[in-house]
Amino acid sequence: EINRTLSDAYATIRHDLESAAAMQKALLPAPLRRPGVTVDWLFQPSAFVAGDMFDYFVMDEQRLSFYQLDVAGHGVPAALLSFTLQRVLAQGAMEQHLRQQDSSLEGATIPPRVAAELNRRFQSGIDPLLYFTLIYGHLDGRSGRVTLTQAGHPRPIWLHRTDRRSELVGGSGFPVGMLPDLAYDAITFDLAPGDRLFLYSDGITECTNAQGEHFSEARLLPLLAATAAQSAATVATCVGQALREWKGDE
Repeated sequence: EINRTLSDAYATIRHDLESAAAMQKALLPAPLRRPGVTVDWLFQPSAFVAGDMFDYFVMDEQRLSFYQLDVAGHGVPAALLSFTLQRVLAQGAMEQHLRQQDSSLEGATIPPRVAAELNRRFQSGIDPLLYFTLIYGHLDGRSGRVTLTQAGHPRPIWLHRTDRRSELVGGSGFPVGMLPDLAYDAITFDLAPGDRLFLYSDGITECTNAQGEHFSEARLLPLLAATAAQSAATVATCVGQALREWKGDE
């Protein structure tokens, strides 16, 4: 009877987690196809639900806003915070809120202000380990100029199409919600036609094989360079396959 009760309880929990996972995936954006700009992605939670979240949205005819965040930890607590953050950032809601407060806010000043405002709102007095890393940025579709703020998130990879050279950009910065009253900086660089920008969480670089070795940036960089001629969707598939082969199990 005890085993049956535990089995029923586990089945209920599993059903709830599967429902939550479906809801989380439903929040993710569709791949984007616009003149001159293509966006695609790979999302593979290590459990039912994850603390990773990302989105992109067109703010005007030229500017594409984007973010990727990774809540510390795994499972339900991390996923709940990522759900909340998705609502706060959805379709540029945070940008619009900040513009209403300061009409002079524009361009390169927006990403660091978004990070600072999130840091102000999400100081956790309940769990000091409940923080998240973030990249928030803009892409100007006409000029190729990227402006982004990095808050403890892995450095983006800039793939130069002309010589298939992969370059890590940015530095580090403090994660959001860890310390109060932080100021954030923005970096700016110009993509040439055919160049690519890769954002990723440490779920890729810290994926371990049977020997406990990390996949690492050292393996990701040449993989992206080798697939430079492939479509964005194909690259996402290739990265997923490489990680599955590296991990070697289910």
